[in-house]
Amino acid sequence: MNYTKEKKFAIKIAKKAGQELLKYFAKIDSIKISKKSKHEVVTPADLAANKIIVSEIKKQFPDHGILSEETGFYQKNSDYLWIIDPLDGTTNFSIGNHFFNTSIALVYKNEIVLGVTWAPFFKQLFVAEKNKGAYLNNKKISISNNKKPINSMIDFGYTYKNDKINKQMADMHAKFLLNFEHAHNLGAAALELAWVAMGRLEAYVLPHSKPWDIAAGILMIQESGGKATDFKNKEYKFNLNEKGNLIASNGKIHDKLVKILKKW
Repeated sequence: MNYTKEKKFAIKIAKKAGQELLKYFAKIDSIKISKKSKHEVVTPADLAANKIIVSEIKKQFPDHGILSEETGFYQKNSDYLWIIDPLDGTTNFSIGNHFFNTSIALVYKNEIVLGVTWAPFFKQLFVAEKNKGAYLNNKKISISNNKKPINSMIDFGYTYKNDKINKQMADMHAKFLLNFEHAHNLGAAALELAWVAMGRLEAYVLPHSKPWDIAAGILMIQESGGKATDFKNKEYKFNLNEKGNLIASNGKIHDKLVKILKKW
């Protein structure tokens, strides 16, 4: 199927939401930051960007479903589902860190067919369409060819909800540092996945992932030649209800990560 119309639309609203984020970012020291949970914050920028994206989808595609990190489900019974994270990297944003983005994915009958990630400060637009490749600012991208773990850069994330899982991830971080050149937690899953897709990083590891964390980025990985599995090396398949563990890599260091994470 051809998703040109949906792709142009997603790019347009991602950039529109990004403009709104930058307005708030310019005055970040004076806006109110609230907590959603022990480790999770929300800002007025999240809600403003969410309003832009959701209202535009409802207007342009009234029969489509929507799943937003901020406002949950709208219209569950459609074959089409837009999955959005209006501000991915909220904690970074809240402290004046530029590493944040807007992430939008389109799922058709439980298959991710379109992914758009817009990092407004870096002016990086990542777009992937099923079976048509992944692109950064209209130039085709591909994963790194690095085969040696000790020369590889990996990123990893934590979960906001479960400190038992976070303790496990902290233990894994120590192992990553012993086996790879560097291991970072940059704090914006969609953009970290996009950076793996473009070859800037070799891998990204995330426990207890949510659809809005990874939907757009997973397609970037797949369309750039990378590999996405759970911690037991089972190929990633989109499942709306699963809170899965994710390894996304260039494929060449994947086995090493699976070996480290096998005792998870």
